[in-house]
Amino acid sequence: MKILHTADWHLGKRLDSFSRVDEQLLVMEEIIQLADQQEVDLVLIAGDLFDTFNPGVEAIELFYKTIKRLAKKWYPTYYRHRRKPRFTQFD
Repeated sequence: MKILHTADWHLGKRLDSFSRVDEQLLVMEEIIQLADQQEVDLVLIAGDLFDTFNPGVEAIELFYKTIKRLAKKWYPTYYRHRRKPRFTQFD
């Protein structure tokens, strides 16, 4: 079984007033490409998904778009955020 283990995405992270969403978009794309290239059986996301307790809409949208794209390729995805484990397999 091949597992792509990722951690601490911190989506929505800013440096002062500078948004890092463009960088985060590239990283999410790289994760999807790695899952494809390596033909993984599972994508594991450990640690903080978002940088703040109440992430902005942009960060939430990026997360769900990424998860949906992974799911379209049939990669089961397990993530844990704030002590709430989730196992996701979209149809």
